[in-house]
Amino acid sequence: MSASMAAAQFLRQRGGSEPIQLAVLLGTGFGPVADILHEPITISYRELPGFPQTSAPAQAGQLTIGVEGRRARPLLARPR
Repeated sequence: MSASMAAAQFLRQRGGSEPIQLAVLLGTGFGPVADILHEPITISYRELPGFPQTSAPAQAGQLTIGVEGRRARPLLARPR
């Protein structure tokens, strides 16, 4: 299985009970968005197959999945 397929399978298993209808990748500076999410799930990049480790000191190296509104699940690399 490729690293991307393994990561996708891992996220399906850990990403909550409902399918993700919309994913928005947010980067540095958008960390506060995680504070408004419902049902947040935070996953370290170390757990994700094939994901590179962050080298930026301000990055926590985490993926946060949560619900904002009815069906959107923003994914963000939350700064420390």
